[in-house]
Formats: sequence, structure tokens, C-alpha cells
Amino acid sequence: MVGFKRPFWAHQALEYVLALALLSHVLRVDDGLWPRLLAAGLLINVAVVDGPLGAFRLLSRKQHRVVDVVLAGAAVVLGVQWWIDLSTLTRVVVVGIGALLAALIPITQWESRVARRSRRSG
Repeated sequence: MVGFKRPFWAHQALEYVLALALLSHVLRVDDGLWPRLLAAGLLINVAVVDGPLGAFRLLSRKQHRVVDVVLAGAAVVLGVQWWIDLSTLTRVVVVGIGALLAALIPITQWESRVARRSRRSG
């Protein structure tokens, strides 16, 4: 199964898990505003996409993918920078979530079923 892409609903489900895990962590520690903004950004991004698990469907999947890349990069930068004081555990959690999100992006099927069907028939 070389080249098998995961369905978009699985991408969304894992993003919800990552966002809620980060939100759960940052609400228990006092590491300031930035990790909380990242958690909120992850949760909002997955909730507003037009996928099957999207709550509001404001962003297209292409826009969601761009925001995913930005959020994954922001998570890694937040975890490795030195000028914002974060606990070691928060740094590990944030970098881990950024790495997982970055690994999820290339293995996701970004097109909807309708777009894939029309591409095959046309």
C-alpha cells in the first residue's frame, strides 16, 4: 500500500486529540499565554474546516492545510526558543505536537470524495 493517504476525517480526529491534549496540559500549568494561544489555534483550525468533523465549515481544506503548516512550525518554534519562559514538560509537549502535526500533513487525503470522483471520470 505504497502511497496510501489517510482520510480527512482521520486527520481531523487526530487534530482534535492533539488540540485537546495540549489544551488539557496548558490549563494545568502556568506557562503564560503563548501555549494557550497555540492550543486555541489548533482547536479553532480543526473546528472551522469544511471536513466531515468540522463544526463551522468556514475554511477550505487547502486553507486548513496552510494553517496546519503554520501551526506546526509555530509549535516547534515555541518549544525550542529561549526568550519565552516555559517549563521543560511544556516544551516537550509543544514540540511533540508540532512534530506529530507536521508528520500528519503529508499523509492526508486532502481532496473530498466528490473532487476525487470527478477527477477520475473526467
